[in-house]
Amino acid sequence: MNDALLLAFASFAGLGRGSKSALRDVERALTSENVDPTTRYVCLQALWFADHLADQAERMIELSDQILDLGDDSPNLYYWRAYAFRRMGLYGEAKASIGGAGAAVRGCTEGCL
Repeated sequence: MNDALLLAFASFAGLGRGSKSALRDVERALTSENVDPTTRYVCLQALWFADHLADQAERMIELSDQILDLGDDSPNLYYWRAYAFRRMGLYGEAKASIGGAGAAVRGCTEGCL
């Protein structure tokens, strides 16, 4: 399987079940030649389910940084970042991320929520 979105959904299911091996699917999806914004968001959601991973929060921040670097600033992205920062004990960053979500909502056009 080399379709990025299918790999992302496989990681979503696997990490939701608590499988550590599903991280391979996340990595394969994100490095696939046909990775797109939807794939990245499915992978981020999959990582959100992966609270059994010691480095869950760091992985979420790393991926969300990549998404932000690509110019996407969906309100949900900031909420996932706030969750990750909170898990890392970085409460100031978590609060700032919630503020980023509010700013993204105010700048949101139809269809971005």
